[in-house]
Amino acid sequence: MPSIIYGMLGLAIFVRGLEPFTSGTLFGVADPTTANGRTVLSAGLTLALLILPLIIINAQEAIKAVPASLREASYGLGATRWQTIWHHVLPNALPGILTGTILAISRAIGETAPLVVVGASAFVALDPRGPFAKFTTLPIQSYQWTTRPQDQYRNLAAAASLMLLVLLLSLNAAAILLRNHDLPLKLARVYNNTILVRSEESTWVATLLKVLRFLAISFLPTPECRVVAMFATT
Repeated sequence: MPSIIYGMLGLAIFVRGLEPFTSGTLFGVADPTTANGRTVLSAGLTLALLILPLIIINAQEAIKAVPASLREASYGLGATRWQTIWHHVLPNALPGILTGTILAISRAIGETAPLVVVGASAFVALDPRGPFAKFTTLPIQSYQWTTRPQDQYRNLAAAASLMLLVLLLSLNAAAILLRNHDLPLKLARVYNNTILVRSEESTWVATLLKVLRFLAISFLPTPECRVVAMFATT
């Protein structure tokens, strides 16, 4: 779907339909120059609508890609459905989910058409001071600088274009690294896995055992081994 459709949707819902909320008049903090709802908040909500379908689809595909054997191993060892989802399915799907999220954010950074419809300014002299301030986008600002005759503005336009390019390349590189490495999986294991400690053990001993078990589970070779290790110590 063309991105300008999302801009028209944001114009109808956030700028006009929710004008008291997005302009700040509902909270008594409205800026006289943005009393019509064309604010940073409206632009952010519009971009959220733009990338939401991408994030949902990527999350669904990442969860479907988790092997069924992992779920079966967890059920076979007595885990409930919620424990299987929280401790095994979501951590294994996390790299794919993060990859889709970063790529969606990369698309939102370069979008201009929906924000022009919502009300992006052609020139902003000051940085926005809150969610109810007026806004612009880096591509619009770069184009506006290129139309000026002074050489300084052309240098600014070139610098802004390079900054946008570096940011987009960095986000895409991060998405590739997350997709090809299991660092998010290991971090999720460290956060999610728990250990049952005997009641007679002291608090510092229990904490030490938790840390050691987290490290052990994080470096086990396969998800099925991690499932076995999780339940073997209970």
